[in-house]
Amino acid sequence: MSPKAWVLICTEVEKDAIASVLQEVKKIPGVEMAEMLYGIYDIIAKINPKTEEELKEILLWKLRRIQNVKMTLTMLVPPE
Repeated sequence: MSPKAWVLICTEVEKDAIASVLQEVKKIPGVEMAEMLYGIYDIIAKINPKTEEELKEILLWKLRRIQNVKMTLTMLVPPE
């Protein structure tokens, strides 16, 4: 069964940071959906990778390394 996760993303406060991060997040394979939020977190993304290893790669080596990403909070979805 493939893992799924929701990720909340905080960006830097720089001009257009949220829009540029959102654009980059949407380009990542395995990201099923990403939308802008208002409040403590700036973006929410639904990740639906094929394997647990792919999920780790998306989180550690792709998503968190996008310029202007300040912090993330990952919530794993339990298998059905």
